[in-house]
Amino acid sequence: MSKFLDDTGLAHFWGKIKTYVANSQLQWTKDYTTTNNNGVIQNDPTNIASGDKAGSPTGYAYASGYNTQAYGAHSHTEGAGTKVYSPNGHAEGNTTTVGDSDNPSVANGGHAEGRLSVAKGSAAHAEGYQSFSTGEAGHSEGYKTSSSGRGAHAEGSKIYYDGSADVLHSDANANLASGEASHVEGYGTYASGLGAHAEGCSSDSNVNTASGTGSHAEGCDITASGNFSHAEGYGTTASGGKAHAEGVQTTASSEGAHAEGRWTEATAEGAHAEGQGSKAYALNSHVEGQGCTVPVTAYRSHAEGHETTASGVASHAEGYRSTASNGYSHAEGYGTTAAGPKSHAEGDQTTASGEDSHAEGVGTTAGGWAHAEGIRTKATGFASHTGGQISEASGNNSFAHGFAAAATGNAQTAIGMANLKNSNFSFIIGNGEATSEEEQDITRSNAFTVDWDGSASVWNEFVRDTGGATNNGFNLVDKNGDPFAYMSGNFYRDSQNRTVEGFEVGTSREVNDTTIKNYMRLYIDADGNPIVAINQPNAWKKALSLYEPTQVNCTVASGWENYTSGQGPILLRYGKIVTFMWQCKPTASKLIDATRTTVCTIPSGYRPIRMFSTVQQGTAARVFEMSIQTSGEVQVARLRTTNSVNYDTATTDMWFPLSMTYVIP
Repeated sequence: MSKFLDDTGLAHFWGKIKTYVANSQLQWTKDYTTTNNNGVIQNDPTNIASGDKAGSPTGYAYASGYNTQAYGAHSHTEGAGTKVYSPNGHAEGNTTTVGDSDNPSVANGGHAEGRLSVAKGSAAHAEGYQSFSTGEAGHSEGYKTSSSGRGAHAEGSKIYYDGSADVLHSDANANLASGEASHVEGYGTYASGLGAHAEGCSSDSNVNTASGTGSHAEGCDITASGNFSHAEGYGTTASGGKAHAEGVQTTASSEGAHAEGRWTEATAEGAHAEGQGSKAYALNSHVEGQGCTVPVTAYRSHAEGHETTASGVASHAEGYRSTASNGYSHAEGYGTTAAGPKSHAEGDQTTASGEDSHAEGVGTTAGGWAHAEGIRTKATGFASHTGGQISEASGNNSFAHGFAAAATGNAQTAIGMANLKNSNFSFIIGNGEATSEEEQDITRSNAFTVDWDGSASVWNEFVRDTGGATNNGFNLVDKNGDPFAYMSGNFYRDSQNRTVEGFEVGTSREVNDTTIKNYMRLYIDADGNPIVAINQPNAWKKALSLYEPTQVNCTVASGWENYTSGQGPILLRYGKIVTFMWQCKPTASKLIDATRTTVCTIPSGYRPIRMFSTVQQGTAARVFEMSIQTSGEVQVARLRTTNSVNYDTATTDMWFPLSMTYVIP
């Protein structure tokens, strides 16, 4: 059967036809080409091409096939049992329908094809088996699909639309996209939010859900109910606005939350959870790893690793089963605990329990503002410090370092091994012994102590050698490790050959393989008399003086010379005390006014710590100022006769005696 329009705009048909025209002026049951301005029926007299629905009795309807009905103006039916009630509709196939007999205008321009398909929306399209397109410009295709919203698209198998959606798209099984501009695809998906997207599958009806505005759900058993949320994977839920959940059964339930991995939860605003079984319950918190937790009160906290907990505000826990339980605390490593505010615990099973405390190493404990490091050390005193192994600083501001070192007094320092616990000393060096870390296996003793008055004690037994040769005490060594001075306690023989206890200090040195010693002994003889014995008395007298005077020559300035030939400027130094002496005169006459004139320069090492100045007596009744600068310059100025205010000219025979004693740095 063919059709065309002639110059008058009338329809022309040709071929072998059997027609029945209702509500028209002519009827044909002939096999020839015909022209009619109302309707054409082909193949079966039961077909109807009235074109009179929707107020258009002259609508050029066309009905072809078996039991087809074209009621709408300019409508077209073909196949078997097809019906078009709406203007400009098209139905083909088996028992397809366009429009509604009670309201034929609703499906203007609709198209239905296939079997039992229905297009009831304007410009709607339904094709396949039992597909329904009831929304304006909707499209459904496949097996039992349905598109009821304006501009909706359904394809696949058993797709359902509720008719309220605008620009919807669904393809797969038992899906529902009810939100404006939403999209569903897969099996059992549901998109009810504005601009939502749902795809994938579900194990129950309406489980894959994108119900929030601009939300996205994909995977299996997914829910994205927050506005602009995103859920993907298996069993995930993004219920917070702009939330994101992905992986397996993860939950992001607050604004801007993010959950990924397996069984993670981000339930607070801005929270982030990833890994397996980790929970971020607090505002802007972050968890990652396995079984990590941030409780609801610990906002801005971070827990990562394996079963860590950050329960303090802005705290951080990482590693294995670490806990940061107070504000701004940090725990890392294995089983560590940061319980104090702003505390830090790291290593293996360490505990920082006090505010601003720090514990590191293995099994260490730190109290308030304290620091413990090493192995099982304890810093329990305020602002104390301990290190080494099983050492303890229990005094405030105390320090203990070594093995089983103990600082029990405030501001006390204990080092070494297993010292005696005694707060009467400011400084202790221990030399005890231990067979284990248990206190009952520790023998405590001291090697050296300093009490709070500054008195030092050496804690060892003097060898009671009647020969007086053995000594115990301090040795001072040079850079090669050779002793050169000592302090010791000894037993000596007095003048009556009686054994007495005494004290000796001295020096020793090797000269030509011979040991030369200078010493002083102090002891009380058997009669109770104090005795001081000094060997090599001359050497000791020399040592008791400050320094031997050292003579050093200076550099004479141009224009000056010795007053007496051969007697130039000299320096005599006694420790930090230097004396300068010189008698000089000018080589030519010159005015000595307020401007200082340099006469010589003292070498480095002998220059004063600051500028020194004095008044000197010169020739006749003349006086002048003498000064020595820190640069070493020796200067004269202001030469005048006593009681005169006028400066004089120095002549070549004028005497300038210079002498000054000063201190050097």
